[in-house]
Amino acid sequence: TVEFAKHVYRGPGRPGFHLTTNGTLLDAGKVAFLDREGFDLIVSLDGPKELHNRSRPAGQEVDSYEATVKGLRLLKGQRLATRTTLRGTFMACDMRLRDRLEHHHRLIDEGLAAHVSLEPVSLTKSACRGVGPGHGSSFDATATDWAKVEGEYARAAEYLRDRIRQRRAASFEQVVRFLRRLAFRQAACCECGAGNGYASVAPDGTIYACHREGASVIGNLAAGGLDECLRAKWLDGRFYHNPRCVECPIRLVCGGPCRQDASERGDMHAPAEAGCKLRHIWFRWAAWLLSELTREEAARLTGQKPTTCCGQRT
Repeated sequence: TVEFAKHVYRGPGRPGFHLTTNGTLLDAGKVAFLDREGFDLIVSLDGPKELHNRSRPAGQEVDSYEATVKGLRLLKGQRLATRTTLRGTFMACDMRLRDRLEHHHRLIDEGLAAHVSLEPVSLTKSACRGVGPGHGSSFDATATDWAKVEGEYARAAEYLRDRIRQRRAASFEQVVRFLRRLAFRQAACCECGAGNGYASVAPDGTIYACHREGASVIGNLAAGGLDECLRAKWLDGRFYHNPRCVECPIRLVCGGPCRQDASERGDMHAPAEAGCKLRHIWFRWAAWLLSELTREEAARLTGQKPTTCCGQRT
């Protein structure tokens, strides 16, 4: 895939690559290859051992957490670590965002990664084991205790603020992305770059707009590459084509609903109400951080230049 992409690429510079992995098959040779080719690495890690092993069991008495962290430790001292994101998922029944953030930042402090992404499990599926009715994994617009969710993000935002004030590395991509757009006036035409800024290629050559694959097929390498008709249909789900987003006050910061979730529900123009509630929470705590941080602190948290920040404090 890498050699094919380098061969057909006609843009400026060189093509960029991302790899999502659980880290268990990483070895010195693979790390060297990923580093040499300039990969961004996303490692699936849901938090402390207890949380990770429960949500990602490996079976056969294998400690899933230890296997992942063993692979991560190969990144210590490598340039690849500065391009590595620890990506965790959480369930509505067991968020514990602060615990997950603190755990991932301990690994960042060890030099094993640089970024943290924590997001809810797919809003269309339920996978919370051993939890009674009404307490499933998926966030629901009416059944979820949204005051509790708000409290989880409040504690997470306070943790980010405290780390930045201590001049320590801090990351929480979902909230920081909204902060970056607020502080530096960056309008979002879509939630992410799926199908526009990047695509995912499966071993059989199928091209997906989203790394979660599923219904996001936009072409196949064996059939000529991208199918622009399929890609246009996928991109039609962006917020300015979505009648339900037109009146939303945060649409230019949010960028609209997750198109992968929408495609799984069968309607690209029907954002999940729970997903919208979550994005409004991200917005509120991003705005709170902007009010708490100085321009220099906001710039360090978002990786931007302080002179372009429109924050109120100096």
